[in-house]
Amino acid sequence: MKVMQVVVTKEIKSNYTGQVLRKLKVINPELCVDTMKIARESAIGRNEKNDCVVRAFMAALDISYDSAHAFVANYLKRIKKRGTFTSTYLPNVIGKVKNGKKIKMYGVSPSHDYLIGFRFPNTKLLTNPKYKKPTGYTLRSFIENHPTGSYFIICEGHAVCVFIVDFISILIVNLKWKLFDVELLCDCLFHFCFHFCICLFMYFFHHLTAGGYSVY
Repeated sequence: MKVMQVVVTKEIKSNYTGQVLRKLKVINPELCVDTMKIARESAIGRNEKNDCVVRAFMAALDISYDSAHAFVANYLKRIKKRGTFTSTYLPNVIGKVKNGKKIKMYGVSPSHDYLIGFRFPNTKLLTNPKYKKPTGYTLRSFIENHPTGSYFIICEGHAVCVFIVDFISILIVNLKWKLFDVELLCDCLFHFCFHFCICLFMYFFHHLTAGGYSVY
């Protein structure tokens, strides 16, 4: 059985010309699940935003959106439609059991080593063994170095869940929407530049012809 690539090349194309605007290295979309779609199936989720922590716990604990929503509000003090101060309140869920799964603190990145002994006294520093100098994992390298398990991960202010049965079956949630955002942003920038150039041309054309010059 073929092992799916964690990272693939994605072409960003213009909706107008079909031209390739940019090539990006991204997490394989086939490994991602759009949890926003799942959230919209809930009456609570349809009216929510800034809920990536809710959706990540939903996937990691294999529970419903509504159950995860209540769990995060109770233990992580999340207020509706607002983000979660995860590092502040995460100790509240360490050791808790939900849906038969016990939550354990696995470790922190070198960039947040100040949390060791302060917020999380019994945790460890997570470093990529590829480097001699203490260096944190990227999402790709974390998956490659952790072939099994279910992980709740905070990365750059965003929460994701990585669920790995084996290296052939990897489930990454809360990432797919980011790919769509990148594509939309690149295309919008192209459209803006295209229309700006047209307007600039018309501006100079108008002033040249108004001054007695013609453009052929």
